[in-house]
Amino acid sequence: MCGHCQLPFSPELKRVGGISVLVYGDECIYSYFRCPNCDWFTIEEYYDAFMGDSTVRWGPSVPTSVGESVLAWIAKCPEPHDKWCECAAHEALATGLPG
Repeated sequence: MCGHCQLPFSPELKRVGGISVLVYGDECIYSYFRCPNCDWFTIEEYYDAFMGDSTVRWGPSVPTSVGESVLAWIAKCPEPHDKWCECAAHEALATGLPG
């Protein structure tokens, strides 16, 4: 569901970008979905705990300009799903949004 306009996402909606980061030995995968209704981006966070349960949570939603900025950062990385990557994009997106 879109966190901004509350439109339920269809199962066919594809993510438009994603990046994996290392968080204290755990892996966090941020996936970005663009709402076809309001054009905002909603972030899915999959937290893969090394020891313990993995979790999935949705939110926050960010305006189009922020979402496009995130996708531009992701595009700078040669391997966005390499959690060990130390590029500027991974550093900037370690919390899911550029700081």
